[in-house]
Amino acid sequence: MKRFITTAVFTIAIVILYQFIDINLFTIDLPRRVSSELFKSLRYDPELDTNVVIFDIEYIDLDTIKTKLELLESLGPKSIGVNLCNIEDTSEVLNEFLSQSKTVVTCNCMTNAAMATSAVTTSGNEVTHFKSDNLSAFEFQLASELNALQTRGNKKERINFRPVDAYYRVPMSLVEGLPPYVVQGKTILVGFLRDSIVTPMNDWYGRTGPTRGDMSDAQISANIISTIDRHEFINEVNLFVRVSIILAVSLVCAGLIRLARTKSLAINFILALLILIILSGLSSYLIVLAFSRSYFLELNEMTVVLIVSAILSVYWNTKDRKAPAHNGVHMPLPAES
Repeated sequence: MKRFITTAVFTIAIVILYQFIDINLFTIDLPRRVSSELFKSLRYDPELDTNVVIFDIEYIDLDTIKTKLELLESLGPKSIGVNLCNIEDTSEVLNEFLSQSKTVVTCNCMTNAAMATSAVTTSGNEVTHFKSDNLSAFEFQLASELNALQTRGNKKERINFRPVDAYYRVPMSLVEGLPPYVVQGKTILVGFLRDSIVTPMNDWYGRTGPTRGDMSDAQISANIISTIDRHEFINEVNLFVRVSIILAVSLVCAGLIRLARTKSLAINFILALLILIILSGLSSYLIVLAFSRSYFLELNEMTVVLIVSAILSVYWNTKDRKAPAHNGVHMPLPAES
């Protein structure tokens, strides 16, 4: 019982450490690779969203964007949103048009300002969530199904990302020859599609070191709008359930290694390693299974917890093997004087 209590204490201590310090101890590639492969085989990507069309302004002259936006307006879209925050050049002609337009929604490049993007960008230039409590945000002016979002009552929501090719992407230079049905009744997003933001769809997401971006501002906005309008919300598993799962797995790890102990120290280590790998794989499977049910289960601490549980269990097995056995040994009676 003492070893299980110690394992539980270490588990809770590691979880608390992860809550206050942004670190990844003992980064091991195996669980991440298992999760990646499971996502590829088990997770069904959301279908193509034909209600959102993204126009890439490419490297064309900004002064000509005004004319092309007017042409887009004439084709009868549901709404038009323009995000020029990742462009260094400016155009007085375009800026004046955007400031006076009553139909085009322009993204404010100031963080947390009215009409700014709701996407939450970390210091590592990663985006996984959007703020859902600011109805003046850029994406909320373009979305049409805000009731379900407000009913959830969360301050932040996790974005249910689609692959990069899950939206129609049209070069702005081809607007003149575009059939009206491509735009009519659709949400239009206009921006410079430079892949500068890292998302969970990135193959290198979560790995140490700098990571190249895989999506642009406009693509992030498209995913936020799809998450809202199609009610594709992801429920975050609360901390109590997360800790309970991590604690249960760590105790199972300690118990299995205890039951599998042998007289050989080398075999003990091999068995502990196998149990560690199997439980890590099952944990990765649990994450994917939860996500397929629209639940996000974060188990970042699991790798460290399993390593600590395995090391402690092998140490205890070794200690038990070296300890002298007195139980059940008949001691000779003292000789009569």
